[in-house]
Amino acid sequence: MNFIQSIGTCYRKYFTFSGRATRAEFWKFILFMFLILIVLVIVNSVIFGPTLTYQYASLEAYQSGESPTSIKKTYSDGYLGDIFFVISFFPLMAVTWRRMHDSGLPGYIPLLVWLVFIIGMLAAMILTIGFDAFKSDLLADGQVKVMAPSVLWALIAFGSMLFTLGLNTYLLVRPSDPKINKYGPNPHEVPT
Repeated sequence: MNFIQSIGTCYRKYFTFSGRATRAEFWKFILFMFLILIVLVIVNSVIFGPTLTYQYASLEAYQSGESPTSIKKTYSDGYLGDIFFVISFFPLMAVTWRRMHDSGLPGYIPLLVWLVFIIGMLAAMILTIGFDAFKSDLLADGQVKVMAPSVLWALIAFGSMLFTLGLNTYLLVRPSDPKINKYGPNPHEVPT
């Protein structure tokens, strides 16, 4: 299966969460999404320019019309990237699900790993600021203000993110189950 066929297969099987997908099909689709997002960042930047963020020394400095202390340029894929992501979300989930099936595992495993990470980060926030402060911040404006007591908290968050990415990558690069498994025949042996 070549690059174009892999992309076509993923979009043709838009909502197909059953069956199996080879490593090549999955990783070619991931590469396609990555390349498209790079192109969309460039296109969005050429058409709309960067997003400028101005930082002032204080609210009073901003209100009095003083010059900002720094100006930060941010480039993003903008609305074009959002549209692409909405269009590609279900094919991405479906090919990931089928990829897990190909190695003999249930399709929900990568989502479960991310869920554990999110619950762990929420637990760390609650332990850092306390449940009452967490709840009042969330109810007040929908945002939780967490002041990390040390660099240790940031290192734990970063380490757990790396662990989650590493575990998911390991699960997704596992070799195919060479025989028929409960999710279907080996896609290498099935004519397309």
